[in-house]
Amino acid sequence: MTTAPLEPALQQDIARITRIPIIHSIMDVVAQTTGMGFVGVARVTDAAWIACAVRDRIGFGLRPGEELPLESTICNEIRQHRRPVVIDEVATDPAFCSHHTPLRYGFQSYISFPILRRDGSFFGTLCAIDPVPRHLTAPAITGMFTLFAELISFHLGALEDLEQSSRNLERTATELLAFTHLAAHDLMEPLRKIRFYTDRALQSEDETLSERGRTDLNRVATAAGGMQGLVRALNQYGGSAPEAPPIPV
Repeated sequence: MTTAPLEPALQQDIARITRIPIIHSIMDVVAQTTGMGFVGVARVTDAAWIACAVRDRIGFGLRPGEELPLESTICNEIRQHRRPVVIDEVATDPAFCSHHTPLRYGFQSYISFPILRRDGSFFGTLCAIDPVPRHLTAPAITGMFTLFAELISFHLGALEDLEQSSRNLERTATELLAFTHLAAHDLMEPLRKIRFYTDRALQSEDETLSERGRTDLNRVATAAGGMQGLVRALNQYGGSAPEAPPIPV
């Protein structure tokens, strides 16, 4: 059993498993129903076997984040053929009585079901071991493991969707902040200048302006003021910083 720095993606996988609200309840039910002393959820890749969550009543000594040598595990074989492995008693099982894994880790009963992601890719296993024989091939037990493996897969997919939604919201917030910054300065400044020059023209050229010219300038000033109000409302909606100070004109 080893503990080494993990790749960020694997750390994230472990974190997702620990964030599943019912993961410990699942392991408790498995342990109580089967009598198995060690129950775990493992992330299994083509290079590593990593414990994500464990329930250990037999002192196996494996903790979340720790690894077993991949080639020493039956889970590695499950990763390749994607079928459950169930052993009631290693000593009487013709396929596993001389298998290196139970010889190395000292268990007599074993059950492991694959956990698949929603896209069909292999995530890992829900597994359990015990030093004494257990009746695990009963349909009620295998059916329970099938259900729990699918339930873990469902929760993994839901967490991935939630993470993607969070990333989308962060990106939208960043874009909105950039827009409100643009609105606070790049849009407001031209409007300020329009208001400034139209007001100055109305005041300084009052005697020379025709009635129509005065009306047109007032309309321009009113329209610019309306646009300023709209931009301010957008800034408030976007949570923008205060408007930039006006550039001298």
